[in-house]
Amino acid sequence: MLFLVYGLASLAAVLVAVWRLPETRPGASWATNHPGSATVAITWSRTWLLLLLVTLVTGASWAMVSPVLIVFLQDSFNLEIETLSWAFLPAGLVWAFLPAYLGRLADRFGRKPMMILGLVMAAFSSILVPALSSVVAFAGVWALQALCYAAGDPAEQALVADLTGGDQRGRAYGFSAMAADLGAAMGPLGGAWLYQAVGPRSPFVANGVVLSLCAVALAIWLRVPATPAHVQRVEA
Repeated sequence: MLFLVYGLASLAAVLVAVWRLPETRPGASWATNHPGSATVAITWSRTWLLLLLVTLVTGASWAMVSPVLIVFLQDSFNLEIETLSWAFLPAGLVWAFLPAYLGRLADRFGRKPMMILGLVMAAFSSILVPALSSVVAFAGVWALQALCYAAGDPAEQALVADLTGGDQRGRAYGFSAMAADLGAAMGPLGGAWLYQAVGPRSPFVANGVVLSLCAVALAIWLRVPATPAHVQRVEA
């Protein structure tokens, strides 16, 4: 029944996308005002490569925790899956409503500070998970982690456009998604090994350490351009 509901919802989303979703591809008037934009390549700067590397590593780190999370919670609190499902409701609500608001904070305070803050707080909440003594405490901490990612993800997506140019958003987001998914493919293997060979707490601690190192790397090496790439091209 669960997979049936998911399939029907996905089918409904396809129909809405086909019939109601407006096209965002640049039209003829846009191309006239931006000659040569279709042939402009993505600038493979050190900052862009660093962002892709951080996306790869954080994707692997997150995927290292997610496959063992339910097993860890069941072992720790001895609860049925129906009860545990309610613990994820606050985090789901955070993801549903807050990214749009937190995206405005990235515009106001800058991409880099929001990304670093999100990673640091997510690292802290991940390390805190093994020390929790109740499912209610877990629900609060996991909602905090969702809040951290909701703060950092819009800033990262905006930075992708800033670094590569508005006319290359499709390809740029494709590379970003590829990096995240490659990490997600590698992470579960490491998480399962740590859980069995080192201990149930180790994937969460390792995730926190990796996210902290990524935050440090961004703080030291990330250089956000004062003028977005697509604005530079228009001015040129």
